[in-house]
Amino acid sequence: MSFFASMDRKRVLTGIVTMLIAFGTGHIMQAMVAPKATATLEEPADVAPVLRSRDGSKPLPMPPAATLTPISLQPGLDPARARKTSPRAVLLPDDAAFSPFGLPCAPQLELTAAQSAMIEARLLAPCHVGQVVTFDHAGLEIEARTDALGMITLALPAFDETATLSAAFADGSSVMRGVSVPDASDYARVALIWEGPQVFGMHALELGARYGDAGHVWAGAPKSPDRAARGSGGFLTRFTGRRVSAEIYSYPIHHAPGTGVVRLTVAADVTAQSCNQKVAARALQTSPVGGVSSRDVKVAMPDCDAIGQTLRLKNLFQDMRLATR
Repeated sequence: MSFFASMDRKRVLTGIVTMLIAFGTGHIMQAMVAPKATATLEEPADVAPVLRSRDGSKPLPMPPAATLTPISLQPGLDPARARKTSPRAVLLPDDAAFSPFGLPCAPQLELTAAQSAMIEARLLAPCHVGQVVTFDHAGLEIEARTDALGMITLALPAFDETATLSAAFADGSSVMRGVSVPDASDYARVALIWEGPQVFGMHALELGARYGDAGHVWAGAPKSPDRAARGSGGFLTRFTGRRVSAEIYSYPIHHAPGTGVVRLTVAADVTAQSCNQKVAARALQTSPVGGVSSRDVKVAMPDCDAIGQTLRLKNLFQDMRLATR
């Protein structure tokens, strides 16, 4: 082996050893100088880890795992059909106990005591629009018809200080309420109720008045409750129904304009509907000692040759005798 060959081998070996020493020295120095690091993840409890890509682009937000709820439709439910569902079908139940406007069908009755011992009645029956209702108070039976909203408002005389009024429909629906009318005993009252066409008419001749005078109270001159409240005289209340009609006369006995007698008569018109018929009626009258007397009568009308004439019935009521105050 020549000298140059021997030198080349030594140089190669020396280079390799030098590189190994340098590499080992760098590794040892890095381990000794660099501090130890631990991988930690600091995040709020409700935030999921953020995944970063190697290319350094912005991460995509990840929702919390608790909020990842799978969405599933019920079998057979068409999403397009669900979006087109009518809100009314959801809000208004298909229940016979409610009106088309969602109001309870059960009739509601409210009573209030008013001037001259009158009762103001307000009935709401939303499922009985345009229907006939029969009111009953102390044997006084009257009819009225509900309006387009199923409402009725009327005023009728009270026959008792503790007044009870019922309202009934043809289908059996009914409601009953009571109201206190403290001044009911201050008024003398008579009522005539009859079935069928308009036949009867009540006439009150106050304190010696004659037909046509100011003290003649009848359907043609019914006066008003204000007149009685002032103590000037009585007034007539009239109800005309499909089946039942009624007239009620009221007089303020405790604050009358004077003493004397109120004469009470009933006129019965002979018409094509009433001639040669027996017409049934009921007469009610308050008592000076309290309570209400009731009397059922039947009136035999003349033959149809008498159409246009009028009968005077003087025995249905007792005249009101007003004593000195």
